[in-house]
Amino acid sequence: MKYCNSVQRHLLCLLVAVVTVLSSSPAWCQNLNSLFKEAASGGRFAMPTHKELAEARLLFELLLAGEKDTKAFCELLESLHMEMVPVQHEGRGLTVIREKTDRKRGRGFYVYNADAAGPACLMAPHSFTDILTGRIALKLAGMGGFTLTAFNTMKRYGVDGDVKLDQDMAHLRGTYFTALSHAIAALTNSPRVIQLHGYGQEYRSTPEGREADIIVSSGQRLLLAVAKQVSDCLSADNLYITRTYPDEVGELGGTTNVTGRILRKAGQKGFIHMELSRPVRTRLNRELETLQRFNRCLTDRQ
Repeated sequence: MKYCNSVQRHLLCLLVAVVTVLSSSPAWCQNLNSLFKEAASGGRFAMPTHKELAEARLLFELLLAGEKDTKAFCELLESLHMEMVPVQHEGRGLTVIREKTDRKRGRGFYVYNADAAGPACLMAPHSFTDILTGRIALKLAGMGGFTLTAFNTMKRYGVDGDVKLDQDMAHLRGTYFTALSHAIAALTNSPRVIQLHGYGQEYRSTPEGREADIIVSSGQRLLLAVAKQVSDCLSADNLYITRTYPDEVGELGGTTNVTGRILRKAGQKGFIHMELSRPVRTRLNRELETLQRFNRCLTDRQ
């Protein structure tokens, strides 16, 4: 029986590999935006088990190591009820990792680019409630500068009857975002890990916060070199008023962000927490040239 199960799993992996190769032709390609829309529709959020989180972490470790076409990766996909979808986007071959349509539990949506110029990851943990951050992250993923881009697929807060549910990928422990964060933390090259967030200037408690278009931090009360480099690049463009936490503004520093804490504990120095005002998000979503300049600063490709 064990032998039969092993053979079945092996055949299944081979079948997935064949489908992946066949679907890489233009006739099989799907639009990145439509894939995300499908992944983010329907389903019911549920916290993963410890076993599932361990498998998710291993899945991300293999993905970041470029081993998505291995038997081990395929078996983890099956165990986690996820699927791998190849996408051709503006001449780039990208790979989407998402939940299967009958098992949507808020595990996220991931865009992998094996040909990214450098080791950089992008996260949009509040794709819907931080308006336009999901759209902006999808466009940035399509530009090819990030190895992996991660999106939440269910809103930050849900409702079950009269009960408000916490589904916040930036602060909850024990989610696929934390599994990914641990996988990144295991890397030795301390890659840039950028999280996009949104805020309303009118709600800020300080003049500096109300004035700023973008607030950049390292997710702690110490601004690290890579975050300052991104801030300096954005400031040099003269398109926005960019401020750094805690040196120039005393709020929205992302100090409770779970990814920042995981990476910091591992000695990583690449975490960058970015708060974007609504006018900035609107420009980035509408203006291609503005988005391209923004992308160059984030991926260190000036």
